[in-house]
Amino acid sequence: MQKVDAYLRGILLTALAGCSGGGGSGDDSSGPPPPPPPPPPPPTMAAAGIWAGELEVETNGQTGTRTVLEVRALVTADGEFRWILDEIGQQIVGRLLVEGGELRTSYGLMWYEFPWWITSDSESQGTFDLVDGSVEEHVSLKGTFQSTWPDTSERVGSFSLEYDPSYELDSSYAVLAGTYTGANETLAIGDAGELFYQSSATGCVGNGDTQLIRPESNLYSMRIELHSCTGADAARNGLPYTGLAYLVPNYTGFGNDVLELAMSIPLSASIATDHFLRNLSLSR
Repeated sequence: MQKVDAYLRGILLTALAGCSGGGGSGDDSSGPPPPPPPPPPPPTMAAAGIWAGELEVETNGQTGTRTVLEVRALVTADGEFRWILDEIGQQIVGRLLVEGGELRTSYGLMWYEFPWWITSDSESQGTFDLVDGSVEEHVSLKGTFQSTWPDTSERVGSFSLEYDPSYELDSSYAVLAGTYTGANETLAIGDAGELFYQSSATGCVGNGDTQLIRPESNLYSMRIELHSCTGADAARNGLPYTGLAYLVPNYTGFGNDVLELAMSIPLSASIATDHFLRNLSLSR
């Protein structure tokens, strides 16, 4: 019996030695596991930027209604966008999605401060939907769209925009701080991003703040609440305007830096429809 026990102990010791041996296979499981790969960048990054180009629109498919508008599009890394149309302060507002090289919208609205084609008192905003779109990162945004309005009219059109490398300028409060002026307006931005706005034309004054979005990108988030507006602009009093802005520095020494803001209030606010937007282009 003792011989059997000794024999079994020998087998057990041999098995344990094989399990704990220094291993000729080079397998070292005692170290920490390798770190996981970094997550892929958000797909909307491909559309992020400042873009400029043209938007063509036609009403109800009727010949002779084709209009071409200059447009600048501000798109953040998470897809928020504001397209600034030069036709009397229009904006297209929403959020983009990117799937591969295809461009989509998760929601969108076209807003007009002074609607050019609606002469009734109906609300001056319509839905905005991409029919198809494509993006080439840091090169182009292209696509077609349709827009339906409260007066049952329908606009169809296309856009072709090119990337503006000024998007790659660094952003900071130090870069942005200063006093910006227009014909009747002044906007002061402090060292911590605080805002003060004043208009000699409407009597409006406003306070708010600026938020940095990404330090390596030339886009800012803006918020201003207006007070003391007079006349028709009194509809703006007490309402929060939020939106995006970008700075165009002048490095030549001849001319001024330009700050452009595209802002709006929530659609849930029940005010006169021609006061939803606040577009500003001011010089420092």
